[in-house]
Amino acid sequence: MALTAAALTAAAAGCTVEEKDKPTTPVNGPAAGAAAVAPGVTADSIKIGVAYPDTASIKVFTNIDLGDYEAAYKAR
Repeated sequence: MALTAAALTAAAAGCTVEEKDKPTTPVNGPAAGAAAVAPGVTADSIKIGVAYPDTASIKVFTNIDLGDYEAAYKAR
């Protein structure tokens, strides 16, 4: 019994856990020297856009016309 306990203790002492895939960049932000690029964002303004489907590109396959997106967006 003592021999088994000694073998288990030696085996457990020989086992280590090592993290091989450590991140190279900080977890809290971008790497040092990385450029902060955001389209439409400057130091004193932010441009906001609207996403809409391009139904003109599928007109050959279907007869869908959702109208003038710009006019609908600007309507009051």
